[in-house]
Amino acid sequence: MLAAWLVALATISAVEIEVTPLTGDAETGELVSVDGEKLVYSVGGESKEIPVAGLRTVRFSGGRLPEKPHSGPTIQFVDGSFVRADSYRTKGGAATIKCPSIDVATTTKHVTAVLLKSHAETPKLAAEWRKLVGGERAGDIVVRRRTRSSDDGGVTVALDSLDGVLFDVQDEVEFGFGGERRKVPLNKLEGFAYFHPSRLPQRQTLCRVTDTNGSVWHVSAIAWKDDKLTLATTSGVTAAIADKQLFQLDFATGNVVFLSDLAPDSVKWEPYVETTLDLELVAKMYAPRKDKAANGRKLRVLADGPTFEKGLSVHSKTELVYRLPERFERFRATVGIDPNYQSFGDVVLTIRGDDRQLYQQPFGGDSKPQELDLDVSSVRRLTIVVDFGERWDLADYLNFCDARLTK
Repeated sequence: MLAAWLVALATISAVEIEVTPLTGDAETGELVSVDGEKLVYSVGGESKEIPVAGLRTVRFSGGRLPEKPHSGPTIQFVDGSFVRADSYRTKGGAATIKCPSIDVATTTKHVTAVLLKSHAETPKLAAEWRKLVGGERAGDIVVRRRTRSSDDGGVTVALDSLDGVLFDVQDEVEFGFGGERRKVPLNKLEGFAYFHPSRLPQRQTLCRVTDTNGSVWHVSAIAWKDDKLTLATTSGVTAAIADKQLFQLDFATGNVVFLSDLAPDSVKWEPYVETTLDLELVAKMYAPRKDKAANGRKLRVLADGPTFEKGLSVHSKTELVYRLPERFERFRATVGIDPNYQSFGDVVLTIRGDDRQLYQQPFGGDSKPQELDLDVSSVRRLTIVVDFGERWDLADYLNFCDARLTK
């Protein structure tokens, strides 16, 4: 009896995770539970919990993304999820998707398209595929790869589609067009896409789940039981993924929007002195940099400080205007003169919410970085102005590290 108990105990393995909140430092612990309300984990035997609204990511320490491009079919769902699978089969509208350690049973109503070949090394074909699948059409399509010889002796490769009706998919795709039905071997096709005259109802996104096969699930509900994550996508597809197949839960999808991921309504730049150069070309030279510093490297505000993956580098004098998405309440960022130009940088930062000033502060070479945390709950239009200071503008690069909107 004791031996059996010891064997059972030995098989229980703690699931180690790295928890990154919206504010504060990342922390490593052991997963206890997670659902649509909160994450519970332990650190050194001490239980901790964070509401999902306060989470950025949960990364599974044992998870690794694949190093090689996926060679099997990629199934794209109507809610934006995509699954890298071993096989895809349908019969009478029911769809079976087999993935490593995961089987998904759903219907073709949840599927937008199935890509049968990898486009990892062919960006031109990837762009053509997205255009064919995302464009307007009146029916299902099958897509094939077409090769043509050019007059100069070269070869061009492109994608071609045929409209019709998709039926069952086994080792062959049964496809109807022009009053006929034909079966086309899967290996002869680039892929196929379904036409859905009306979209399925979509639930609100809770998080984005990435598994170790590279699949990404846009999820509305999750639960943790027996070292498995049970999930339901925003369109209603369900799956259960074992801990060893999990890479990351990204709650930032619903909880945070990075400013560098938003397209500004307007960007205005003014020179410090009049110039005879082409003003449009000079404006491009001093345009805000997204997710990198002015020198092309990672963003930072201290020479010996941490680097940031997300943010903006803005030169004086620049005015950025953003229309803010709804449901977000705070604008947060770590702001400071780029340390590469710290000795000479001199700007005045002004932030307005609609017609109200929210913040104004000069930044010079000896200024300490500032942690912005502004209330934008009632703001629809956010204006950021990086203005000239008292000196020349040659080193006026102000970095907005981790600039983001949070709930």
